[in-house]
Amino acid sequence: MPIDAIFLEGIVSEIADRVIGQKIDKIFQPEREEIILALRGAAGSTRLLLSAAPGSARLSILSENRENPAVPPMFCMFLRKILGSGVIREMRKIPGERMVEIGVDSVDELGELRRRRVMLELVGRQPNLVLLDEENRIIDCIRRVEGDIAAGKRQLLPGMFYRAPDPQSKRDLLSLEREELLQIIAELPQDIEIERALMTNFAGISPLAAREFAYRVGGDTAARLTDDKLRETLAAQLFEIVERARGGGLEPWLLKKDSEPVDFCYMPIEQYGETHECTKMPNFSALLEEFYAKREYSERIRLRGREMTKTVTNALERATRKLETRRAEMAEAKDRERLRELGDLLMANLHLVERGAKSVKVVDFYDENNAEVEISLDPKINAQQNASKFYRDYARRKNAEKMLTTLISEGETEQTYLKSVLNELKSAESDRELSGIREELVSTGYLRPQSGAKKRKSDALPPREFISSGGFRIQVGRNNLQNDQLTLKEAHKNDVWLHVQHAHGAHVLIRCGADEPDDATYTEAGEIAAFYSDARGGANVAVDYTRARYVKKMGGGKPGMVVYDPYFTMYVTPDESRLRALRQKG
Repeated sequence: MPIDAIFLEGIVSEIADRVIGQKIDKIFQPEREEIILALRGAAGSTRLLLSAAPGSARLSILSENRENPAVPPMFCMFLRKILGSGVIREMRKIPGERMVEIGVDSVDELGELRRRRVMLELVGRQPNLVLLDEENRIIDCIRRVEGDIAAGKRQLLPGMFYRAPDPQSKRDLLSLEREELLQIIAELPQDIEIERALMTNFAGISPLAAREFAYRVGGDTAARLTDDKLRETLAAQLFEIVERARGGGLEPWLLKKDSEPVDFCYMPIEQYGETHECTKMPNFSALLEEFYAKREYSERIRLRGREMTKTVTNALERATRKLETRRAEMAEAKDRERLRELGDLLMANLHLVERGAKSVKVVDFYDENNAEVEISLDPKINAQQNASKFYRDYARRKNAEKMLTTLISEGETEQTYLKSVLNELKSAESDRELSGIREELVSTGYLRPQSGAKKRKSDALPPREFISSGGFRIQVGRNNLQNDQLTLKEAHKNDVWLHVQHAHGAHVLIRCGADEPDDATYTEAGEIAAFYSDARGGANVAVDYTRARYVKKMGGGKPGMVVYDPYFTMYVTPDESRLRALRQKG
């Protein structure tokens, strides 16, 4: 849902106390429409997110770092020049609007202290982040808008005076006193739907909140104002929220369905009954991070890995087609004995073949009943030459079987490898992981090296790392090259190696050395192996495990392909929330 004005009041109230007085240490732009201000002050460091991304525009305090591009965008460089080392002096929400104003004192190029303002507009389909000078002129904005002055549409361009979006004609709920609110509710039409009345008359109430007020007042999201008692109850419910907002007492509630976040509000949502779960979050920033961050980040990684996914998918389709063709040829080659038999039958019956005949009928002495068989012939050559042709075709198919056996094995290996890379791309969690997969595809010849690109050792991410409930380190390869490094080069011979059975997935290693892991560690490592595989989301997933000394590189295999024996098998059902608790940062 878009953030409504009342919810925004709660966010600003929470964040302002933390950021006012803090110095802007660094400025980043990890995405085209996102700015992060790294702040520090007496209370420590803070990362303030200002997002103007359509559909997810917001401001919040981040708990984790974001990956940043190697070369900062121009807007980011400009903000560093204007706001760098500045101090946040004010933060306020514009009354009745989904807009936040942030005042920053910074020194200009002449050494004079200036008050710059950052306007975060969360309104409309095109949210924006606008930087203003002391005269209310636009210095720059994250999304420049040409507009149409003749049509009355505002422009957002450097050098122009800033004009805020046109104010709404609705009343600002948070600015009303109790008597004013009672009067407005009393004047509403008889039998009007409560949701419609709220959405039509008050600014800053989301459809979800409007339905919730209707449900609380009338017992149904479609409830109507049918009597004075309902009007009084509605006014009381609304003014309670007003008083909470004014006193900084709004609460962050996250709405989930099937454990997935679907909406949020500043009060608990009851209208869905038991079909949804409503959870109170520690703070508004934690709520927004839970709701947006994982979904957005997964989508960004998916888009950035799209080129590689397409390349690997195309290669997999080619490999599959070639494999099917070769298997068909192999089936044909295995049926070669009949060619030799037909050659023998023809040589034994040369006297029956007339010149230019297209076929000949002979007794088949290879048949237990000595039945007659008709042999097709090439009329352009004689009987003996036709027999020789059958023998040549037999020999060709015999030789082809040997070659096809090798080619089919290579095709199956390539098919398995490419499917494993697709699983890597699906599991990738960062740009650096995608870089590691790209390096792997370059090393195996599926991608060309990027021109001018220089791979730095610092770019390579270490394996994913978990700490089991029993205190054992569990490492997970991020790509096939790292799987080989982890399993074949770095593992202690007594470490426990795990891999999902008959599916594509990461190599998992319990770093135990001479110690024996507890049962819980085995189970947790098995769940991790299942989670980072094609079987993610499945139940009773088969996971093989053995000591690392029994794992060997497959002869002629591509990266990540190994053989192992002896081994044992466990059956697990991965629980993402439990695994997340074991995950170490990185």
